[in-house]
Amino acid sequence: MDNSLAASSRRRVWRSVGVGVLLIMVLVWIATFVWTAPIGLAWHLFHGNFAPFEGRKVPVPPDMWASRSDGGGLIIMREAPKYPLFHSPSAIMLLSLGRGSGRDLSKEKEYDKISRIYAAPQRDGYRLREVRRVSGVDRMGYCWELSRADSSYITCLFDKSSLGVTFDGSTEYRDKFYSVVTVLTGHSSKRSD
Repeated sequence: MDNSLAASSRRRVWRSVGVGVLLIMVLVWIATFVWTAPIGLAWHLFHGNFAPFEGRKVPVPPDMWASRSDGGGLIIMREAPKYPLFHSPSAIMLLSLGRGSGRDLSKEKEYDKISRIYAAPQRDGYRLREVRRVSGVDRMGYCWELSRADSSYITCLFDKSSLGVTFDGSTEYRDKFYSVVTVLTGHSSKRSD
């Protein structure tokens, strides 16, 4: 009788382990292919709410995660799910030094040229929404924001600096992107005229 109780108990344990493993696999599949926010939440458990970049603590939104790019930049992202059942937002923010040729932006020489490029109609239906002047204790620059109904593309360049910050994604992350830019300038952001 004791052997049958022990065998029955072992079967229940293995059944519970099997159900637990199956449940974990389903949750990982959902987080990878249907709703990607849990990946960001897991990243925050191990790394906190900030990622270091250029001696600053850059805020990472709760449902996004950060990683280093090959060139030493910082990528903050939330990937679009493969199966968008919930229409979850997605975005990528890239903070990098040495953009393009690596030379520093000269506002006086390049601002008008860059503005003309972004003012022209863009591929995929993007149009120039605004140009925002960002300034702070450490840096001054401009952000050109292109938008369409469901997404924005923003490029920020800073005077006398090779720092470039770009955003591509859902409009829900637009203000969070500008909070990252504010940290990088060392002060505040305001719209240009």
